[in-house]
Amino acid sequence: MNCSQIFTSRYGKGFGLVDRIVSEDSIFNQPSSVFAMAFYMMQIFMTITKSDDAIAMQSLVSLVANFSSLYFFYVLYSLQNFCLICVTLYIINALILVCVLLRLITLHKQTLKKTH
Repeated sequence: MNCSQIFTSRYGKGFGLVDRIVSEDSIFNQPSSVFAMAFYMMQIFMTITKSDDAIAMQSLVSLVANFSSLYFFYVLYSLQNFCLICVTLYIINALILVCVLLRLITLHKQTLKKTH
């Protein structure tokens, strides 16, 4: 169990993918943790926002985050490593997705009640 192996690998920056699209020195090739922090900040903002569009966007962003979690879980497996912090974040991402989908279902039910 060595989290630093993950963070210092090529996957610790830009998901291990961004440097293939842009240069390694590009502003877009940030540590993967920067993207994670942006995701969690967006989740907080979109939870506070009551608009239907924000809830829909939150659902989409949560789905993308969970696909990213699956990708990083595969990376952990391929590096033959286990990072407790990473796995905990994958679980948190899954729980966020469940909460967001429940919020979306509730919104849909409220919309149906208003139209009937």
